[in-house]
Amino acid sequence: MQEIIDRVNKLLALATSANEYEASAAAAKAQEILTEHNLGLEDIKTDQKSPALPIEQITIGSNSRKVYWKGFIANVIANANFCKMWWSGGRIVVAGRRHNVAIALSLYDYLIKTVERLAAEKVKAQKQAWRIYLSQREGTSIETLAQPNWRRWKSSFITGCSGRLLERIEEQRQRMNSQGIPNTKVTGLACRMAHEREQEAIARWRQEQGIALTGRKATSRARVTKDGYTAGQRAGDSISLERQLSSANGQLLR
Repeated sequence: MQEIIDRVNKLLALATSANEYEASAAAAKAQEILTEHNLGLEDIKTDQKSPALPIEQITIGSNSRKVYWKGFIANVIANANFCKMWWSGGRIVVAGRRHNVAIALSLYDYLIKTVERLAAEKVKAQKQAWRIYLSQREGTSIETLAQPNWRRWKSSFITGCSGRLLERIEEQRQRMNSQGIPNTKVTGLACRMAHEREQEAIARWRQEQGIALTGRKATSRARVTKDGYTAGQRAGDSISLERQLSSANGQLLR
């Protein structure tokens, strides 16, 4: 056990390095070893040269109102990576250990940009198909045909796409909790225990910071069109979650 503690302490010391790559890699490795051996930071006696990994928070965006689908994705990603997400007005806040937050932010940024790109591309394709359809309707007045609500179609696509991503990420989280982290010695039991410890640590940190969360869940009442929603679901199935994250941060989602 002392050998494990000494190794973790050395990694924690490196986690304060001015080199961001080196610091993130060391912090992630320390977390992996702790998780593998069912240990928490409270079990490791550190000295002044080996400080514990602090809880940090980031704020995503500065919207004046809540963009629910982005919040839903942020929440499931944060939960899968030992972090905690909450709303602060229209802003999304994620808290956790630095390397876990970095992983969550990287995946969040990738998925949000991918969903928005696909939505724009699909709407453009739908509009083109509509114009072709009109050109084939000889003798029909355009005024007699109701133009599709493209804004609602795009919103429906995003709802279907993000909803499917939520399901897939949650499936991966549950698989990690039962089978462990791929290509490591971390078991499913260790993952579950680590997740519980991290959530407790974040809760203590929030209390120290005076951050109180309401128990009310965010819900979206967006109206959807069936074809847009279905197209979004198909797109959500096609988005790769095998994205290569920086080796400095490791990979918790595969």
